[in-house]
Amino acid sequence: MEGLLLFILLLPAILLAATIPYLTRKTELFGVSLPESVSRRSDINRMRKQYAYRTGIASILLTGLIVAGHYLYPAYLTENIMAVIILIPIVVVPAAFYVPSHKELKKLKFKEGWFTDQHTERRIVNTSFRSQKPVYSFYWFAIPALVILVTALLAYVKYDSLPSRIPTHFDFQGNADGYSAKTPMSVASIPLMQAFLLVVMVGVNIGIMKAKQQIDSSNPGKSLEQNLAFRRIWSGYSIIAAILISALFLMIELISFGMFPERAGTYISLALAFLLVVGAIILSFKTGQGGSRLKGAAGKETAYTNTDDDEHWKGGIFYWNKNDPSFFVEKRFGIGWTCNFAHPLSWIILGGIILVPILLSIL
Repeated sequence: MEGLLLFILLLPAILLAATIPYLTRKTELFGVSLPESVSRRSDINRMRKQYAYRTGIASILLTGLIVAGHYLYPAYLTENIMAVIILIPIVVVPAAFYVPSHKELKKLKFKEGWFTDQHTERRIVNTSFRSQKPVYSFYWFAIPALVILVTALLAYVKYDSLPSRIPTHFDFQGNADGYSAKTPMSVASIPLMQAFLLVVMVGVNIGIMKAKQQIDSSNPGKSLEQNLAFRRIWSGYSIIAAILISALFLMIELISFGMFPERAGTYISLALAFLLVVGAIILSFKTGQGGSRLKGAAGKETAYTNTDDDEHWKGGIFYWNKNDPSFFVEKRFGIGWTCNFAHPLSWIILGGIILVPILLSIL
């Protein structure tokens, strides 16, 4: 049952990873910028299909093998080990097919000289972009903040009546299989994690608002409309995600305190987590990167192409530009935004996102 449920939960992530070449902007593929006319060529479409088929099939087969191994050798493939190796089909496999695709496309671009006519390259900037409210109000984050307050108050009120050891981990059937000693820190860990994740989601919304503009020079009017809609949609998702994540941790606390049936609570928690993942995948297919799959006004076509800035993208994945003051930029391969890694603050933020949960788990 656990393995089958895990396999079902991973299928949406595998589908998204395999279809990324169809969700990115037409002028970007495998981390390489290309003219829109080139993006429609049969050989370029063949590269997309090959990546999708190979990644999808390899990831599904590997996931099946991992799940089967978990059933056959449960003593070796424990839950903690599974949590690590399950990243292989959704991270390592896509990366293994991405790297040769990136190199092949970059080599083809250099050979054919796609951007030899630099007179047609233009970078469009809309000076009134920020005034058009690209994100929803930050006041909406008061809802998850209220949930966190309820969680913290509940922990404070129930502390004295809690047993000396409280359940902190449950299997897929809802049975407690991990316990921690009752201490102020262990009881406060859930509201602290809620608060940390709320800060992260607020930061995501700030990033969506502040991220560098990327407007298609061949049709700036339509592209601007699509990009604004894209940011608003994902801003709304970040708010909903913050609410659901806070509710998820409140549910975990209720189960740990014996105030909610373990099995029912576990299934509800899994349902909330699944809803978050599937919601993100559905929005990815609906919007495409930068809103490229959204409908927009026809706009006015131009003879210009976007600026070729491949030199600032390391491997087509990591943006490094010391001369760019922008902190957040659109991903080249994927949906959403990434950091300008030439900015020292990006390393501080990434370090905090990694270290804070580890410190909370240790304390």
